Amino acid sequence: MSRPTPTAEDHPKTSWISQETRRLMAKRCRLRRDKHHSRQQARALTRQITRSLKQDRKERVAAAGAEIEVCLENHDLQGAWTIARRWYRFAGDRPSLPTRENMLVLTQTRIDLYRVQPPADTGIPNVALEDQ
Repeated sequence: MSRPTPTAEDHPKTSWISQETRRLMAKRCRLRRDKHHSRQQARALTRQITRSLKQDRKERVAAAGAEIEVCLENHDLQGAWTIARRWYRFAGDRPSLPTRENMLVLTQTRIDLYRVQPPADTGIPNVALEDQ
């Protein structure tokens, strides 16, 4: 028996990539096979692919979030956990990257920390030695 050749569209790791993005990738691949291709056109295609992948990721996250919400509304906690676990499986022990809001708060905290302030009254008298 011969099995059908697996395609990238069927693979679970890449099944979320849209057909439009795949079309752009194939177009860039054909372009780069030509020895005398335009580098400017290849860069433009790479930027389009990056934008398209970013949109595909957003749609993937939104779909997973909607699935989790449906499971929670149906009181299927195990199903919701299974879906959420798929996202954390590859994260490992690395902390998530800070958000823009977190970085703004951290920056403000550092600015406040290193701001010049008058010395605080500690209750210790300032005694200077007198010349004798």
